[in-house]
Amino acid sequence: MNRMLLVIVCRVIAACLLIAAITNIVLAEDKAGAILLSIIAVLCVRLLLVDAVSSLERGNRAGPEAD
Repeated sequence: MNRMLLVIVCRVIAACLLIAAITNIVLAEDKAGAILLSIIAVLCVRLLLVDAVSSLERGNRAGPEAD
């Protein structure tokens, strides 16, 4: 159960980062800086999701007694 909650929290954080990145590109006067920050945000999102999914997979392999 804890691992599933971790995945949900990571997905919410990832969605917020993506929304912030898109908003930053649209509203920023310095487009190059906004795009760079958006690329960093997307990489962070990828790391969060990969980490969350791998944690969930490790939990599934360990069985229910791992919680």
